[in-house]
Amino acid sequence: MARELPLVVDDILLSMVRATNSVAEFPDDEQGVGLVLTVGGVTISGILIPNWIWFKKVEEYVRKRVPVSDDGSNGLAEFFSYFSNELISLREETAKISRVIDELPEIARQAVTESDRTEFIHLDDARVYQPGHPGLPANGMLWRGRLKDISGWSLGLFEPRQ
Repeated sequence: MARELPLVVDDILLSMVRATNSVAEFPDDEQGVGLVLTVGGVTISGILIPNWIWFKKVEEYVRKRVPVSDDGSNGLAEFFSYFSNELISLREETAKISRVIDELPEIARQAVTESDRTEFIHLDDARVYQPGHPGLPANGMLWRGRLKDISGWSLGLFEPRQ
Protein backbone atom coordinates (compact mmCIF):
# COMPACT_ATOMS: atom_id res chain seq x y z
CA MET A 1 0.00 0.00 0.00
CA ALA A 2 1.44 3.37 -1.03
CA ARG A 3 2.03 5.87 1.73
CA GLU A 4 0.39 9.24 1.17
CA LEU A 5 2.63 12.25 1.58
CA PRO A 6 1.34 15.22 3.57
CA LEU A 7 0.40 18.30 1.56
CA VAL A 8 3.12 20.93 1.75
CA VAL A 9 2.72 24.67 1.34
CA ASP A 10 5.39 26.42 -0.76
CA ASP A 11 7.32 28.65 1.69
CA ILE A 12 7.93 31.36 -0.91
CA LEU A 13 4.26 31.61 -1.86
CA LEU A 14 3.31 31.54 1.83
CA SER A 15 5.73 34.40 2.53
CA MET A 16 4.23 36.43 -0.34
CA VAL A 17 0.72 35.89 1.00
CA ARG A 18 1.76 36.81 4.56
CA ALA A 19 3.48 39.98 3.33
CA THR A 20 0.45 40.93 1.24
CA ASN A 21 -1.93 40.32 4.14
CA SER A 22 0.15 42.63 6.33
CA VAL A 23 -0.01 45.75 4.14
CA ALA A 24 -2.02 48.62 5.60
CA GLU A 25 -3.04 50.11 2.27
CA PHE A 26 -3.65 48.56 -1.10
CA PRO A 27 -4.32 50.33 -4.43
CA ASP A 28 -7.86 50.09 -5.75
CA ASP A 29 -6.78 50.22 -9.39
CA GLU A 30 -6.08 46.48 -9.62
CA GLN A 31 -2.32 46.95 -9.49
CA GLY A 32 -0.53 44.22 -7.68
CA VAL A 33 1.20 40.93 -8.14
CA GLY A 34 -0.38 38.76 -10.80
CA LEU A 35 -0.28 35.03 -10.12
CA VAL A 36 -0.98 31.92 -12.13
CA LEU A 37 -1.85 28.97 -9.89
CA THR A 38 -2.33 25.28 -10.56
CA VAL A 39 -5.01 23.89 -8.26
CA GLY A 40 -6.33 20.37 -8.75
CA GLY A 41 -5.21 20.36 -12.38
CA VAL A 42 -6.99 23.66 -13.13
CA THR A 43 -5.23 26.94 -13.93
CA ILE A 44 -6.37 30.01 -12.00
CA SER A 45 -4.97 33.47 -12.64
CA GLY A 46 -5.58 36.74 -10.81
CA ILE A 47 -4.18 39.56 -8.69
CA LEU A 48 -2.92 38.67 -5.20
CA ILE A 49 -4.72 40.83 -2.63
CA PRO A 50 -4.71 41.00 1.19
CA ASN A 51 -7.27 38.86 3.00
CA TRP A 52 -8.93 41.91 4.56
CA ILE A 53 -9.38 43.55 1.13
CA TRP A 54 -10.95 40.35 -0.19
CA PHE A 55 -13.53 40.38 2.61
CA LYS A 56 -14.22 44.12 2.04
CA LYS A 57 -14.77 43.52 -1.68
CA VAL A 58 -17.06 40.55 -1.02
CA GLU A 59 -19.02 42.73 1.44
CA GLU A 60 -19.38 45.45 -1.24
CA TYR A 61 -20.48 42.86 -3.79
CA VAL A 62 -23.11 41.46 -1.42
CA ARG A 63 -24.40 44.94 -0.48
CA LYS A 64 -25.01 45.67 -4.18
CA ARG A 65 -26.71 42.38 -4.99
CA VAL A 66 -28.46 41.03 -1.89
CA PRO A 67 -31.64 42.80 -0.83
CA VAL A 68 -31.82 44.22 2.66
CA SER A 69 -34.29 42.81 5.17
CA ASP A 70 -37.37 44.63 6.44
CA ASP A 71 -35.36 46.24 9.23
CA GLY A 72 -32.86 47.68 6.71
CA SER A 73 -30.05 45.29 7.51
CA ASN A 74 -28.10 42.99 5.23
CA GLY A 75 -26.95 40.08 7.36
CA LEU A 76 -24.71 38.56 4.71
CA ALA A 77 -22.88 41.85 4.08
CA GLU A 78 -22.52 42.36 7.83
CA PHE A 79 -21.08 38.84 8.10
CA PHE A 80 -18.30 39.65 5.61
CA SER A 81 -17.80 43.09 7.17
CA TYR A 82 -17.16 41.43 10.54
CA PHE A 83 -14.35 39.28 9.10
CA SER A 84 -12.82 42.22 7.25
CA ASN A 85 -12.74 44.27 10.45
CA GLU A 86 -11.31 41.34 12.44
CA LEU A 87 -8.54 40.85 9.88
CA ILE A 88 -7.72 44.57 9.88
CA SER A 89 -7.48 44.47 13.66
CA LEU A 90 -5.35 41.34 13.50
CA ARG A 91 -3.08 42.97 10.90
CA GLU A 92 -2.52 45.95 13.19
CA GLU A 93 -1.77 43.67 16.15
CA THR A 94 0.56 41.57 14.00
CA ALA A 95 2.49 44.70 12.98
CA LYS A 96 3.05 45.54 16.66
CA ILE A 97 4.11 41.97 17.41
CA SER A 98 6.48 41.97 14.42
CA ARG A 99 8.37 44.92 15.83
CA VAL A 100 8.89 43.00 19.08
CA ILE A 101 9.77 39.77 17.26
CA ASP A 102 12.50 41.55 15.29
CA GLU A 103 14.35 42.00 18.58
CA LEU A 104 14.19 38.30 19.51
CA PRO A 105 16.93 35.74 18.85
CA GLU A 106 16.64 33.87 15.52
CA ILE A 107 15.30 30.64 17.05
CA ALA A 108 12.47 32.52 18.79
CA ARG A 109 11.60 34.41 15.58
CA GLN A 110 11.46 31.13 13.70
CA ALA A 111 9.15 29.54 16.30
CA VAL A 112 6.75 32.48 16.13
CA THR A 113 6.75 32.46 12.32
CA GLU A 114 5.98 28.73 12.26
CA SER A 115 2.94 29.30 14.49
CA ASP A 116 1.37 31.65 11.89
CA ARG A 117 -1.91 30.18 10.66
CA THR A 118 -2.03 31.69 7.17
CA GLU A 119 -3.92 29.03 5.23
CA PHE A 120 -5.67 30.85 2.39
CA ILE A 121 -4.72 32.92 -0.63
CA HIS A 122 -7.00 35.63 -2.03
CA LEU A 123 -7.18 36.80 -5.64
CA ASP A 124 -9.06 39.60 -7.34
CA ASP A 125 -9.98 39.62 -11.02
CA ALA A 126 -9.43 35.84 -11.00
CA ARG A 127 -10.26 33.58 -13.90
CA VAL A 128 -10.31 29.80 -14.21
CA TYR A 129 -8.75 28.40 -17.39
CA GLN A 130 -9.40 25.04 -18.99
CA PRO A 131 -7.86 23.85 -22.26
CA GLY A 132 -9.66 25.26 -25.27
CA HIS A 133 -11.72 27.75 -23.26
CA PRO A 134 -11.19 31.40 -22.40
CA GLY A 135 -10.83 32.34 -18.75
CA LEU A 136 -14.10 32.23 -16.83
CA PRO A 137 -15.76 34.36 -15.75
CA ALA A 138 -14.83 36.83 -18.49
CA ASN A 139 -14.97 39.80 -16.12
CA GLY A 140 -13.02 38.05 -13.33
CA MET A 141 -14.08 37.21 -9.79
CA LEU A 142 -12.97 37.29 -6.19
CA TRP A 143 -11.33 33.93 -5.45
CA ARG A 144 -10.18 32.32 -2.18
CA GLY A 145 -8.28 29.05 -2.04
CA ARG A 146 -6.26 26.87 0.31
CA LEU A 147 -2.52 27.32 0.01
CA LYS A 148 -1.95 23.61 0.62
CA ASP A 149 -3.99 22.76 -2.49
CA ILE A 150 -1.74 24.75 -4.83
CA SER A 151 0.62 22.43 -6.69
CA GLY A 152 2.38 25.09 -8.77
CA TRP A 153 2.49 28.84 -9.33
CA SER A 154 4.19 31.57 -11.32
CA LEU A 155 4.27 35.34 -11.36
CA GLY A 156 2.24 37.16 -14.00
CA LEU A 157 -1.22 36.76 -15.42
CA PHE A 158 -2.37 33.97 -17.69
CA GLU A 159 -3.49 35.38 -20.99
CA PRO A 160 -3.85 32.77 -23.70
CA ARG A 161 -3.05 33.71 -27.27
CA GLN A 162 -6.00 34.63 -29.42
